[in-house]
Amino acid sequence: MKNIGERISRLRAEHRMSQGDLAEELFVSRQAISKWETGASIPDLENIVRMSEIFCVTTDYLIKGIQTEVTSPIHQNKPEKLIHILKQSKILGFIVFIFGFVCAFSLYILSGIYESLSHKLWGTFLVEWMIVLAILGLLFMLIRDKKLCYLLCGWLIEISAFLFLPYDIRGIGLFCILVVVALILLVHTILYTIKRIIKKRR
Repeated sequence: MKNIGERISRLRAEHRMSQGDLAEELFVSRQAISKWETGASIPDLENIVRMSEIFCVTTDYLIKGIQTEVTSPIHQNKPEKLIHILKQSKILGFIVFIFGFVCAFSLYILSGIYESLSHKLWGTFLVEWMIVLAILGLLFMLIRDKKLCYLLCGWLIEISAFLFLPYDIRGIGLFCILVVVALILLVHTILYTIKRIIKKRR
């Protein structure tokens, strides 16, 4: 397996992926990818299987350099598709950020011009949620790890719902729903954190 690092490096370059891109796909650090490619360490079987799926090659090729037929055409060009999805997410995040920022700023200006609007509960409510929308857009633009991004977005919406929802529309039913969602997010956050810690220690 002494040449596995060279094959990983070459396949990664062929698929136009940086060490950081591959690290995010495998939930490991960029330093781990660098060690694999330089031969300082060897990836475990789970990561070898995952890389074979990403690069559309067999595990035999990664481990032994034995050239066989690639996996099903359905999985070909997967890295390119992933990169395309990431670019689309950044564009979508930028659009959402601009929309939320412009709407929040416009509503804030209008609340100053029309005093009646500033006294309306829904005026302030909309400004606050447009700010939340702008922050969601920023998260999609800046965070490449989509699982982490989804968790942060979930927590942002959850906390905003507790803080910004008008008290007169809160009921025991809505409160229970928010508590259940918070517990679900907490479980997913703990599992995600444990998985990242285990991967980085390998």
